[in-house]
Amino acid sequence: VGLFLWQEMVILGVVIGIVGKMIYKETGLWTFVALIVLPVLTFVFDRPAEIVVMSVCIGLILMAKRLTANWERPSDDASLVAVLPRRLLWDRDVAEKTPWTERNPSR
Repeated sequence: VGLFLWQEMVILGVVIGIVGKMIYKETGLWTFVALIVLPVLTFVFDRPAEIVVMSVCIGLILMAKRLTANWERPSDDASLVAVLPRRLLWDRDVAEKTPWTERNPSR
């Protein structure tokens, strides 16, 4: 695949890098957007069907990885119904970013 998808890489790099990191300072959400947009871009740029299917599968695998969160259980005070959408969208268990980045994960 490599540089075959260079146009997609440039577009998603701008989305995640400039919009996500520099403007909104929220790369987790914009990475989720990129996971959704990648298959659309491969279709729009008329890539072979195998590439489109591969990009869908990669997106699904990465979303499943976000949901499992390294098999960490949510904290006792958080419900699974509240945690799963946060994991999928923001790749964290809590609504606010600061407590998550300053936490001490269990080992």
